[in-house]
Amino acid sequence: WIHHPQPSVEVLPGGQEASAVVYILIVRRGQDLPGLKELYTDPRRWLERVGEQADLYRLKMMLAKKDGRWRVQQAHLEGFKGTGF
Repeated sequence: WIHHPQPSVEVLPGGQEASAVVYILIVRRGQDLPGLKELYTDPRRWLERVGEQADLYRLKMMLAKKDGRWRVQQAHLEGFKGTGF
């Protein structure tokens, strides 16, 4: 299963490009992680809560708006430790 807090999104000047960062936690099916839903809008506290329980990943994306829809142009997934933003 994959869990994540609210992504961080920044629309760049001009409104046609954006960057996004999503922190991802991958756990075994059925693994109980109480309290994560309540921390969805607070990524820092979410990371502090789960950081030592499982492997974390950071997904960085560059997006572009085409025909009114956002499309991923680049994506980079890396292992992540700590709470450094």
